[in-house]
Amino acid sequence: MSDSPPGEPAERPVGPRRPLTRRTFLRRLLIGSAMLGAAAGGTGLAAWLATRWCEVTRTDVAVEALPAAFEGFTVALLADTHFGPFVTRPYLESVAALTNAARPDLILLGGDFVQRRPWRAAFRPDLFGEVRAHAAEAIGALAALRAPHGVFAVLGNHDHWEGAPLLREAFVAHGIAEWWNAGRWIERGGERAWFCGVDDLWEGCPDLDRALAGVGEGDCAVLLAHNPDFAERFRDRRVRLMLSGHTHGGQVRLPGIGALIIPSIHGKKYEMGLVKGPVCPVYVTRGVGVIFPPVRFRCPPEVAILRLRRAG
Repeated sequence: MSDSPPGEPAERPVGPRRPLTRRTFLRRLLIGSAMLGAAAGGTGLAAWLATRWCEVTRTDVAVEALPAAFEGFTVALLADTHFGPFVTRPYLESVAALTNAARPDLILLGGDFVQRRPWRAAFRPDLFGEVRAHAAEAIGALAALRAPHGVFAVLGNHDHWEGAPLLREAFVAHGIAEWWNAGRWIERGGERAWFCGVDDLWEGCPDLDRALAGVGEGDCAVLLAHNPDFAERFRDRRVRLMLSGHTHGGQVRLPGIGALIIPSIHGKKYEMGLVKGPVCPVYVTRGVGVIFPPVRFRCPPEVAILRLRRAG
C-alpha cells in the first residue's frame, strides 16, 4: 500500500535541484517584469503592483548644533517619484495626500521626478513638446504638497537626462523652490537653521561652498543631495545632517542577502535608512517610485518623516 497522501502519485521523479543563484534570480525577475509590463500596457497593473504599499515611516534623528527651538522639527523627505511608464499621476497624488496628512513642518523633494526615454527628442524635435508636458505633469502631481515652512527640491540624474530646464519651468509654475547649490534660513522660536541643497553628483555640478554661503562654523546646516555618495565628497562640519534618495533601497531585497543592486560606489553602505557618514548622519529614503524592472520586494516605497532632535 502506498504511503502517499490521497490524490498524490505514489512515486515522484527525484533529481538534483540547482541552487537559485543571484544571476538566475535576476534573469527570472527581468523576464517576469517585462511580461508584466507588456501585459499592463506599461501602466495600470504594473504600477499598482510596484507602488501600492507606500509606507509613512517615522525616524528620530540626533543633529549636532540643532537650535533648541528646532527640537521636534519634522521634515518630510520624498525622492525618486519617477513619474512615467510605471508610476501614475493618481498614485503620486495619493503620496502627496499621505505626506500632507503627516503634517510635517518642511517638505524636501530629493530628485528623480521623471522616468522616460527623453533622448528621442534630440532626434525628433516634434517630441519636445511631449517631453515638456511630461515634466510639467510630473511636478503637477505633487503640487498639492503643503508645509508651514515650504516645499523645496533638488534635481537627480534622471531629471538631467530628461531635461533640467523643463523641470525648473515646472517648479516655477507650481510654486516649488529648487535648491540649485543654494539654501535658506528657516526661523523658529527666535532661532534659525540653514536648509540647503546641491545639484546631482552624477550629472550636475554640486557646489557645497556655494550652498553654504553665509553659514558660520557654529551654525546648523541640513543638506539635501539626491545621491548619498556625495557624503563621501566633503568634510565640511557645518553640515550636521544630509538627506538623500537615489538607491531605492535596492527595490528588491532577499532574506539573508538584502539588496541585489545598489547604484553606489560604496557598496551597500548607503542602501537605505539612517547611516553614519564621514562628517554627519545621512538618511537615505527608499523612494516613492520604481525604475525598470517595476518590482519592489521586501522594500516598500516610503514617505520618510524625520523628527530632528538635539544631539547629546
